[in-house]
Amino acid sequence: MTNAIRSQLFPTCAKCLCIPQKAYPREIEDMFYEHPKVKMVAAIGVPREDEPSNEFVKAFIGLKDEVKATPDEFIEWARGRWRAIRDSKKSNSGTHYR
Repeated sequence: MTNAIRSQLFPTCAKCLCIPQKAYPREIEDMFYEHPKVKMVAAIGVPREDEPSNEFVKAFIGLKDEVKATPDEFIEWARGRWRAIRDSKKSNSGTHYR
């Protein structure tokens, strides 16, 4: 991987985003694709050290060309966005979204 590409990938830990345990990698990817600076994203499950049978989601974010951003910018944006997504899913289905 070149330095140019490496500098555009931000590992953003879902644990830092206060995302509940029931978040799936695909949900996190879909959420980040809504951000205007995101070109690509890959999310994976990472075992928790304190409880290896559970995982948290870690996202790797690639920026669009000529765009600058920081991991903190994505964390702050995602906190509010995730709550809105979950609230929307709950109200549309009448039950908790899993």
